[in-house]
Amino acid sequence: MVFPSSSVILITGIMASGKSTVAQALAERIPASVHLRGDAFRRMIVNGRAEIEPDNFDAMIEQLRLRYRVAAAAARVYCEAGFTVVYQDVIIGEILDEVVAMLQPL
Repeated sequence: MVFPSSSVILITGIMASGKSTVAQALAERIPASVHLRGDAFRRMIVNGRAEIEPDNFDAMIEQLRLRYRVAAAAARVYCEAGFTVVYQDVIIGEILDEVVAMLQPL
């Protein structure tokens, strides 16, 4: 299996679909690789995290976009250091286009 150096491989899907397992297995096969778990950035918010609730939709979407921007920034830094990034997260619907656009330069 040959991958270009300093690239991003995006693995997405619904919760509990095997993204983490596939991403880890793939990252283990690439010589210089990072398994970037997008949900880690959501869990870093200690106070003020917008949970998934009907009354909190706008705040939740804004924090979701923040999570994706932070993950894209981390992916960029790893790529600049010469790593292939296997980025896995739940990214579905129209927002997937936004995330792909953020990652496109990589």
